[in-house]
Amino acid sequence: MLLLNLLFLIQEPAPAAAHPEPAKSPAVQALQAACAKLAEASSYTVQQTVKEDGPPAEGETNPSGSVSAVFTAHVQKGKPTHFVQDKFEAWRDGNVLIYRNADGTWVRDGQTGETAPGTDPKADPAAVANMRTRMNLARTQVAHEMLAGLDKKIEKATSTKEGEKTVISGTFTPEGAASLGQRFSKGGQERGGDATGTPPKAGEAAGTFRCVVAADGTLESMTYDVTAKGGAKDATVERKRHVELRVSAVGTTVMEVPPEIKAKASEKPGEKPADPKKNS
Repeated sequence: MLLLNLLFLIQEPAPAAAHPEPAKSPAVQALQAACAKLAEASSYTVQQTVKEDGPPAEGETNPSGSVSAVFTAHVQKGKPTHFVQDKFEAWRDGNVLIYRNADGTWVRDGQTGETAPGTDPKADPAAVANMRTRMNLARTQVAHEMLAGLDKKIEKATSTKEGEKTVISGTFTPEGAASLGQRFSKGGQERGGDATGTPPKAGEAAGTFRCVVAADGTLESMTYDVTAKGGAKDATVERKRHVELRVSAVGTTVMEVPPEIKAKASEKPGEKPADPKKNS
């Protein structure tokens, strides 16, 4: 009996070994470390440039479908994010956007009861531009959010030295390019898909990137270009997205949040605006 048990143990196949993840290249590891350092920083400032080309989504007033925006974001842990785009200024606390109105007062987005101008040819161009800016800043990702998990979206990467800086460039996986080809990642309609938010198809997306990392491992800049195809009603359309990030003042960006912002952020939809003096 003992012999039979021993034979059974000998013949029992060993459990299959778990397949480890493929080793990341030194270039990807360096970029991953730079992105992690930015995410862990107490604060930073970033200038973000976004350019998109493609047919307009349903309801958009821009007949070309092209979108171009340059804004600066000031990020500090524990505080709302501060945005400046041209003459437009806003703060974002979670999903709440509070912007400075033309008369200098702070307004919580959506509190005025206005509706989107849509395709109305009589709509005031300035009002359309203002609303488009608010929609973008309310839902767009800032640098550390955009770069989260970037290493998993890279297909291959190489690095070279330019003085004391390291330049890392490469290509995205189809899935990575598809996710980066979306206009918004905080909710709302996804650019590169149809008007219902259908994301670009991974098999029909491709992209390249270039990052510059300082000698101390801090990410200085990133540029990427993505081309993605997605559904648009009964057709398949191609959209191109170009993004530039210029990071500065890492760990030294300091913001003073106006008391009005704290008051507006605490209000509930439909509630009478709070008195900022009581929240200062």
